[in-house]
Amino acid sequence: MKKENEALVMTALKYVGVHESGGNNKGYQIEQFQRSVDGIASGEPWCMAFIQYCIKEVEYLGFPRSLIYRSESVMETWNKTGTVYKSFGPKVGAIAIWCKHDSEGNPTRLGHCGIITLVDLNARTMRTIEGNTSPDKDPLKPSIDRDGDGVYLKTRPLHGVGDMRYLGCIMPWFSKE
Repeated sequence: MKKENEALVMTALKYVGVHESGGNNKGYQIEQFQRSVDGIASGEPWCMAFIQYCIKEVEYLGFPRSLIYRSESVMETWNKTGTVYKSFGPKVGAIAIWCKHDSEGNPTRLGHCGIITLVDLNARTMRTIEGNTSPDKDPLKPSIDRDGDGVYLKTRPLHGVGDMRYLGCIMPWFSKE
């Protein structure tokens, strides 16, 4: 694994346990995540803002600048990031992207994301660190909550869950690996 990907995982781990306070999508640390992209914290969903914040911290440590598209929107980041940074196969240190699908199976503009920390191909799962999610109420019935209350470690099926389908992952730093 590249050192910047390792630094991204370690940076994100520091925030596991951060929770919203004072309302939905609110709180001092949450608002720092939101402001990291566009300077504004107006109660918007923050899963991608959390990841963009962590990427900026890694850059601040002296690692190269990530060239993925900078946005708080998961789907805008996915759609506007170059294909050279994308992979269907999950990789540690990459950003897993899920897209919500409607009742007819069509993709919507709503998404969710997390930083991959472990891939278990035998179990067909990945371990992630995600912002703006919640703990699973029933480990036998995982869900992808895209409007939760904090930063959590999660275990996800590789294909997605319910109407949240796995699209692929974004490597924040280009790699030929």
